[in-house]
Amino acid sequence: MSNLKFFPNPLKGGEPRFVLPVTLTEEFGVHLFSTTGQLLRSKTLCAGANTLEVSNLAAGIYTLEIWNNSERIVEKIVVQK
Repeated sequence: MSNLKFFPNPLKGGEPRFVLPVTLTEEFGVHLFSTTGQLLRSKTLCAGANTLEVSNLAAGIYTLEIWNNSERIVEKIVVQK
């Protein structure tokens, strides 16, 4: 899971979603948090390319947390308008 790439980062203008290319066979949990720690999105991902809807987020920096039974990744993503 450590080889996951999240794109585009930063999100610019009208890009409505953030691509999470999960290519493994297991499920993953995803949380998106504001800078104040508020949970904004929660989703379960299956194998294959998945997206996370972000079109209505304000410009700013967010924390993306992805996990499965054995690993956890935390990344910062930037939304630009």
